[in-house]
Amino acid sequence: MDIKVIHNSNYTLNLITTKKFKTTRIQVNFANDLNIDTVTKRSILPYIMHSVSKNLDSREKMSKYLENMYAANFNVGVSKIGKTHFVAFELSIINDNFTFNDEKLFKKSIDFLNEIIFNPYFNQEIFKEETRLLKEFYDSVYANKMKYAIKEMRQIMFENELYKIDPLGCKDDLEKIEFNDLKDIYNNMINNDLVTISIIGDIDIVETQKMVKDAFIFKDRIFKPVLLDNETKTFNEVTQIEKVIDVNQGKLVIGYRNESMYLSEDYYKTLVFNVLFGASSESMLFKEIREEKGLVYFINSSYDPYKGVVFISAGIKASDFDNVLKTTENIISNIIKMDYNDDFISTAKSIINNRLIEGLDSNLGIMSRVFRNSLFDQKFDIEEIQNQIFKVTKEDISNMAKKLKLDTVYLLRGDKDE
Repeated sequence: MDIKVIHNSNYTLNLITTKKFKTTRIQVNFANDLNIDTVTKRSILPYIMHSVSKNLDSREKMSKYLENMYAANFNVGVSKIGKTHFVAFELSIINDNFTFNDEKLFKKSIDFLNEIIFNPYFNQEIFKEETRLLKEFYDSVYANKMKYAIKEMRQIMFENELYKIDPLGCKDDLEKIEFNDLKDIYNNMINNDLVTISIIGDIDIVETQKMVKDAFIFKDRIFKPVLLDNETKTFNEVTQIEKVIDVNQGKLVIGYRNESMYLSEDYYKTLVFNVLFGASSESMLFKEIREEKGLVYFINSSYDPYKGVVFISAGIKASDFDNVLKTTENIISNIIKMDYNDDFISTAKSIINNRLIEGLDSNLGIMSRVFRNSLFDQKFDIEEIQNQIFKVTKEDISNMAKKLKLDTVYLLRGDKDE
């Protein structure tokens, strides 16, 4: 596998050549500030552009065109890293050598993305339909009570911070968007966003560079993304919220601040701590609270290194709430005191390493890592990551547990859940 990252004044190009996969994947990412006033507008845009273009001006034509590209898989999406909002267009095709008569499918796919990105077709009916679908998605969050609890908790914990903004925006702001706004939203993205083009497959580096240069003609841009969100707050008391709605199973979400950021000296130590703590079925939270005590239906922890926060989410009986909190506190205390079996450490490191290796078995996994590294101007070096993980000590993990500062505890429960 060969990786080449080219930083131009108008876009960054990540090229990954490999014969490992039978498909080629192309992704075009647009990045700009995460902003409450623009996030919903930016979120509806790619779904409209995904549906039609000027030369493929109906869903039927779009679908048939992709089918004729050997059932190419075309997706769009939005996400956030730190204080930056991303809009992605992604196409996956079979390699040219698997086509009939050596058809130039890769070139055709580049031209297709050029059509999608530079020839949008803003149609009233498509706008209405995609708006309806996005509204339905917002409504579906309430139906999934765990997602709803997480969303509610983050609105409370990060009340005055950008982190509370969902990358897909919100229903209230969606209803304010008018059809005539679309061109301005699109032009702002095309003319001002940081653009990153990533391609992985059995490709020729020189030929691909020329194809991309000819197809994706962007103006120079100066936007610099803020990829680490260090907004925080001073607090002396834990915020504890209990909300009663019609739900059969209680949902518990706990938020901690630790301010261990991506690529800081504590980053890899926190990765190991998090997996040992709750981010696997072999973790201390799962083993003790789920398996040994049977206090939860499920429990896990997660770590966002772009914000420096750790979350616990669990399905519980409300009557077990205090016991779950107390047991969690005891587990953290034992990690700090280093009073636990060393097997938890070796298992956590093995899990991280296995996930890392598994990621290399997917062209999307490799592309995502190279894309992120290019944003941070870092080289892709799996051996260095492995070295950093395996040198984490029990004392390091203890120190990461000491950094946890409990911020918010949120319990969503039913009125009959006693």
